[in-house]
Amino acid sequence: MRNTKKGYINNYMGYYLNMIIRIKDLTKYYGKTKALQNINLEIKENETFGILGPNGAGKTTLISILTTILKPTSGTIFIGNYEISKKPNEIRKNIGVIFQEPSLDLDLTAYDNLYFHSKLYKIKNFKREIKKFLHLVDLWDKRDTTVNKFSGGMKRRLEIARGLLHKPKILFLDEPTLGLDPQMRYKIWEYIKKLKYITIILTTHYMEEADKLCDRVAIINNGEIVVKDYTRKLKEVIKGDIIEIKTNNQKLIQILKKKGYIKNITEKNGIIQLTVKEGKLKIPKIIELANKNKIKIDSVNLHEPTLDDVFLHYVGKTINEKEMNYKEEIKFRMKR
Repeated sequence: MRNTKKGYINNYMGYYLNMIIRIKDLTKYYGKTKALQNINLEIKENETFGILGPNGAGKTTLISILTTILKPTSGTIFIGNYEISKKPNEIRKNIGVIFQEPSLDLDLTAYDNLYFHSKLYKIKNFKREIKKFLHLVDLWDKRDTTVNKFSGGMKRRLEIARGLLHKPKILFLDEPTLGLDPQMRYKIWEYIKKLKYITIILTTHYMEEADKLCDRVAIINNGEIVVKDYTRKLKEVIKGDIIEIKTNNQKLIQILKKKGYIKNITEKNGIIQLTVKEGKLKIPKIIELANKNKIKIDSVNLHEPTLDDVFLHYVGKTINEKEMNYKEEIKFRMKR
């Protein structure tokens, strides 16, 4: 009995010590407006953890608190062995932050941006470290170029190098590919994938980005965590394949609702989305039903569940372009 209890305690302590971030009952109000409510979260050492949510859900507020920029209204936060309210300076030494908005000095060269960062953190062997991280993001050949001549993607890569320069234990990436074209977005993903030796906290609007990069994710909506788990397990919640049907005839929805093999059905902007098992076998049946009722189908698409589908399942809507109008402003700033 004693051995069992001792084993339980050892396992618990091992689990506890493996958590580099521990958040308990975190709440944040701006005046009377709730930004975060009772956030409880533990993040493992060396994992990439995604924080997902629509614009205004509380993602940036949470990141701002974890990086000591904002103070919480209530709750307890430990980063490593330090409580955030008592040892903010120690925490700042151990984190790197890449903000949603660009924060480089545009009039300095790439090298000088990192040089001043190295002096701020009193980095030893700074020449060697600057060279190493500029090579990591493929910018060593551009080290003497002023940043105002960089593209948005190059600036993002330089910010990643700067955020890593002082060798933080945790790297916070707040919308790291916002405003970048798909090709550059994929390139940034490749740089992030190389960083398996530190903990990464990633906020993003892009579900594909979270799927590619994150071990686990938490979905935040209206300031509260709706769900958190490994991405694979979250997708298993959908329990089926996703069929998307484009049609202007809403009569098809009423017909499909009567079929027992349809687990879930939603419609938005002329796209009917169905959750079914063995989707390949169900598509012919659906087309036959449509033809029988003289309903024109413009297109049919089949895919396995994605984080987009998980997000829709838990939040009731997807993150669409309307919620991201501020992207254009960010994109403009990155080009300046």
